[in-house]
Amino acid sequence: MEDNRTVMNGIVLALEDTMILPHTTILFMLEELGSVYRNYLEGNGTEKVAVPLKPGKDGSGDDDLQNTGVRFRVKSAQEMDKGVLLQLETMDRVHIESVSRVGRIVYADFVEDPDKDDLDEAMHEQMLHYLKDIVQGISSHFRGGEEYMKLLNNVRDINSMIVWLSRYMRIGAEEKYEYLKTDSLRERSLRFMDDLLKQKEAVDWNIEIN
Repeated sequence: MEDNRTVMNGIVLALEDTMILPHTTILFMLEELGSVYRNYLEGNGTEKVAVPLKPGKDGSGDDDLQNTGVRFRVKSAQEMDKGVLLQLETMDRVHIESVSRVGRIVYADFVEDPDKDDLDEAMHEQMLHYLKDIVQGISSHFRGGEEYMKLLNNVRDINSMIVWLSRYMRIGAEEKYEYLKTDSLRERSLRFMDDLLKQKEAVDWNIEIN
């Protein structure tokens, strides 16, 4: 079957060990950022793509990037002691066709590869309810759990919930990339529910033996 998707080109932000999903907001600390690179990232005239690094890679090689990423725009950039804290608003998933370099700046040719939205509204709300119930069971064991749940209850979509909760879970870089590679929202949410249940079982077991 012929692929008629339009090939686009954009600047690449390589992210290490970060959960990246479409249509979410993520925070990323960029410790080394030249002024030219920053101008490209914050400018409106260039496509921007966030792509995970392969495990053990530093981004210096053309084969260091994974094949799936997301388009994004920079919502804000805050100067910090260690660098610049970027707030990124992600858009659709993309498939990376090839990469090139101009000095330190990495570019990619890519095609859009959006998620399959295979959860209707009722299923989406039901899955959110299940996930929040599991987190409630975990957070109830810890001081501050009620405040944590208040924040969580403001999250209204599954991808945002996965990105937010993943910061508090033991999920390796390769596993995070598997979430991004999964193009089915249903399969992604079921995978995350399994990971949450495993964490809940571990917490319950530790509390029981102590």
